[in-house]
Order: sequence, then structure tokens, then C-alpha cells
Amino acid sequence: MSVKKWLGLIGALTVIPAYANAAELAVQMPVNHNATSAKDVMYFKNATSKTITLMNHSDKTIYPVLIGANSMPIYDRHDPANQAYRAYVGYNENGKHFLGLKPKSIVTIPVPQAFWDSGRMQLFDTSPIPFHNSNTFTYDVNASRYAISTGFTDSEGTSLHGTDGVVMLYHAPTAQAIGLDAPSQLIEFTYRDPSLAGPGVPASETHNLINYDVSYVDHMYLPVAMEALAPTGETQVGYIGTGISVDKMQNTISEFALNTGNVLGDYFHGSGWPRFYIPADITSNVKIPGAFNLFALDGPTSTYDSEKMLIMGDGSMDQANKLTSLWFSWVNYYQTKVNKAAPVIAGQSQVALTQLDIPNDQQQKAAEFSKVVYNVVDNFRQAFPEASPSKLVENIVGFYLPEGKTTTESRTLLTMQVKSLLRGVPDYTKDPNEKDWYPSPADKDSAKYNLDPYVWFAHIELGMTGYGFSIDDDTADVGVNGANRLYVAIGGLGGLPNPAPYERK
Repeated sequence: MSVKKWLGLIGALTVIPAYANAAELAVQMPVNHNATSAKDVMYFKNATSKTITLMNHSDKTIYPVLIGANSMPIYDRHDPANQAYRAYVGYNENGKHFLGLKPKSIVTIPVPQAFWDSGRMQLFDTSPIPFHNSNTFTYDVNASRYAISTGFTDSEGTSLHGTDGVVMLYHAPTAQAIGLDAPSQLIEFTYRDPSLAGPGVPASETHNLINYDVSYVDHMYLPVAMEALAPTGETQVGYIGTGISVDKMQNTISEFALNTGNVLGDYFHGSGWPRFYIPADITSNVKIPGAFNLFALDGPTSTYDSEKMLIMGDGSMDQANKLTSLWFSWVNYYQTKVNKAAPVIAGQSQVALTQLDIPNDQQQKAAEFSKVVYNVVDNFRQAFPEASPSKLVENIVGFYLPEGKTTTESRTLLTMQVKSLLRGVPDYTKDPNEKDWYPSPADKDSAKYNLDPYVWFAHIELGMTGYGFSIDDDTADVGVNGANRLYVAIGGLGGLPNPAPYERK
């Protein structure tokens, strides 16, 4: 993964007195630039056929931004491909347009077709159009912009306040991603509709649906629950993600990052999980990387200044080295305790191994577990013969295995095996009881089976059904046929059609 230093220009914004919490100031939208209508910014003819209802249950303004590049223009043949398309969510108050979704409020927005295929939304807890830095938020003051009214959204029986919504459509010629260290949470979705399919769209892509997920693969910051509205007469599936409050999630993330209360035990020799460096004047909240980025971002600098992007605890332990050591310690266990004829894997001599103390009642499990670890590492070494041991583990955890890479085992088998290992078992398909999955990193007897504490943290400590790792689809990826409306709740579950968690079939 490459991390770019994003460039862009920012413009001055108007700030008016606080309207909610004493510390918050309303940020006025910099609207209508180089455009006299919505169509001057992006194709908008069928936008109102698909919607997202956003609900902010927190006590702080949340700033939702739709982001897309039209990189695979299956549905949008009208807008140029691989350019920057955004939609900044806001509200109208006393005739003025402001950014964000106020505390305890609800808004429904249309979804233009530029965002239908592999759409993304970033949920910020600070203004995504900042006064001073654009490397992180990549806002271009010269982009075409036009604000549209979305009308008043009723609270629909919730305790939320209805909002007179506004969306600022944005189009710039160069596609730019938001910095990974931005104070935001990523969610993802895809819309399909055969009645609006353009020429040349494959038949397999023209069934009407919404596919969606809360992605905690790259990072974790805010609690989000998502749910698509099922058609009349169909069973309404539950939500994915989490319905806990922002404060509870932030407190729990902080404990994980600082190892407060010994939540990680001695897994990292008393240190916690790395966290992103974000200046205190941006936010006091904590954002943490997923395990893939724990490796990939150990080196790149912050998009704010010259600091490193990740803060590695107290500096006494390199967490990426710890995970690499544990993976290869299981490789060594297999070679020395289970199958002494197993070939040495190139590069393993570079890794400082740890002694795995296996109780008598775990000998069989340890043998089976070590065999799977050995097989996965050996096959990824075949695919990446020149990779360092830590890069190898990075690719395994992120399941970075491009098509065409040569391995002895099939991609399907390796997918199942990596899923099993990240759940702490030799074969999750033969051990479907989830109470046996996700061993605690703080438990001395089970910590050795925890090859990625971030997965345990997401699914056990936070109890969420979002993505904990890149191929966690069984838990986190949902598609609802015939759906046209998506619900997104931040910091609570009120307003969702079904306030029960999604159950994997």
C-alpha cells in the first residue's frame, strides 16, 4: 500500500456562533462555484431514486461526505471517469447552508450515480473543509460546487430532530483520497438497478440491490450501524456494525491503544495497539489502524506534518515485529514438534522466535493450528519469494494475493485458512461455535492463538459485526435485493428498520 501526500487548495470559510455544544461552531458551506445547476457538477437525473438516511445519535456534529472517482463506470456513463466526485452533507438554517449533521438529528440525501459503484462515505467528527491543511482532507477550492436542498426529513418516530437537508455536490479533475489519518470512519456501499443500467452493462450487474458494509479494515474511529430497507413483503435483515455510543467506543479504543486496564495483557510487553498521530487541535479522539496498516504505515509520515503517521505506544515494543514473531514461531513449532521433515521457509531465520508453551490438553489443537500456519506462510512465500518476513505477514493479514501469483494451494483454500487463523482456530468451518473463536490476547493460555488482536478487539471487545480484516465477508458484508434506501446510524440504533444485529446465514 502506498501512502501519498495529498495536495490541494483550501478556501476561507465563514464561522458563526455556536449552535449546539459550547465548543462547537457551525461551519458555513462554501457553495456554488463554477456551476449554475447540479448537472454542471455531476449527472443528477436519477439521483433521487436511491437514498441514504443518516442519523446522528451522538452529542457532536458529524460531517458525512460521499466520495467516489467513477473508476468503474458501470452505471455512470455521463461523468468522466477517474475524477473527484464528492457530496458534502449539511443543513439549512435561517436561509444559510452549513456543513454537517447536527447532534441528535436525521437527514435523507439522494445518491447521484457517480457514487453507485463501489461508493464510499467518510464520517468525520470535525469539519472536512479545514482552515489550514489540505494534505489530509484534500479539498480543492477550485472544484465545481453546487448545493441542492434535500427537503425536510421527519424523525420517523425516533428521538432525533428532523433536518432541512442540503448536499453540496463537488467535482474536481483529479481524484484524491482522504488521508488515512483523517479523523473519519469509512463505510462502503454499491447500488444496482436494471432500470437505470447503461449500455454495455453485464447482465450479472443489473439486478436491483444495495450491498454495504462498515469497514474497519483500514482503521477504526466511530461507531456506525448500517441497514438497507428491504422491499415490502421481504424479511428485514438486521444491522451490521455497532450501535454503541461514540463515547463508549472512543473510551474502549483508547484502552486498547494504551493498554489501560491491561486489556492486552502482556501481549506487547505491556504496550498497547498503535494509533494514528492526529494533532490535538484537530480532535482529542483516538483512531487506530487495522493490522494490515499496522505494517504498511510503519514508516510513512503524517499528512499533517513531519511526525510519523503511527504512534507505537511507549516505544518499548515494535508491534509489527511481535506479530511477525508469533506467526513464524508457529511455523517453527510445526517444523520442530509436528513434522520435522517440513522444509525451512526462506527468511524465517531472520525472525526472533518465541517459545510456545503448549499444555498437554492442547497438543492436538496446537499441531493442527501450526500446520495451517505453516501452509499459509509457505504458500505466501511462494507468491512473494523476495518479501521480508514482516512483509509476508502483512500480505497474509491483509490477504494481498493478486490473481496470477503462484501458490501450491488454491486461493479458495488459502482464504478459508487465513479466516480460520485470524479467528484463532485451525478450521472455523469445522468449529462453527463462535465462543471458541477470537482468543483473548490477555489470556496467557490462549494468547498464542491470537495472530491479530485487532480482530479480537473488533468482534469481542466491541461486539461489532463490521469488517475486522479484509476477507471478513461472512460477518460484515450484506446485500439486500430490491432495496433503494440505505440507513446509516452513528452512535445508536434508533431509526433503523430492524434494531437487531445481522445474523449470518
